[in-house]
Amino acid sequence: MQPDLVTMGKIVGGGLPLAAVAGKKNIMDKLAPVGEVYQAGTLSGNPLAVAAGLAVLTELDQNSPYPGVAERTQKFAERLQNVLSKFYSVRVRQLSSLFWIEFGEGSTSFPPEISATDKKTYSEFFRKALEAGLYFAPSPFEVSFMSVTHTDEVLEESLKKLEKCLKGL
Repeated sequence: MQPDLVTMGKIVGGGLPLAAVAGKKNIMDKLAPVGEVYQAGTLSGNPLAVAAGLAVLTELDQNSPYPGVAERTQKFAERLQNVLSKFYSVRVRQLSSLFWIEFGEGSTSFPPEISATDKKTYSEFFRKALEAGLYFAPSPFEVSFMSVTHTDEVLEESLKKLEKCLKGL
């Protein structure tokens, strides 16, 4: 299934200020100069950012890292669940290249309800991990992201550091 419209930001510019929108022809034809819907921005069409964006998209099209990152994230989330379960009541959720650590019993609502106790537990976890040199999302409401730089070796070392620092609780 393909979406009707996709918006892209940050990554598409390779570090330069750029965003993009892509979609089905019948929708894109509504945008100027073909259609009547005018779209503009401060940096629209910046030649350097557009060149970087084209290079990023070309690289992603020719050498997509996403399937490998998603698989690595799934394995890491499972292992992270195992490590954290030794110390907390926790569930690690994962979707593609992102994961979310949920302390406590969990919530079925969306957005999730997180108790004051679970917020405190997450804060304790975050500080301990940070002291060990590991940076997770600073809020229990945020997700964490994997990238191609998170190799198996990096993730293994991270799990070891995390388990070591949590043993001190």
